[in-house]
Amino acid sequence: MSEYDEEFRQMMQHEIAKLQSKIVYLEELYSHQERWIKVLDESVLEARKEAAHARNQNEILAVRLDTALALLEAGGHHNEKPPHY
Repeated sequence: MSEYDEEFRQMMQHEIAKLQSKIVYLEELYSHQERWIKVLDESVLEARKEAAHARNQNEILAVRLDTALALLEAGGHHNEKPPHY
């Protein structure tokens, strides 16, 4: 094997080692990102549940408020003093 071939072989081994190192790094990065995506997905699902619950509570309170206002309008004010007072 010539000196040039040996130098080329060493250079290629070095480049292969660098590429293998980059592949390991990218696999680790991918693994971390995959984990974060799972965490974020769970957070989004939880936020959706909380938003749906808040909407339901808002609808219930709106109905109760409408009912209370209708009762006040129909029967006058509860704190209103009688006319002879």
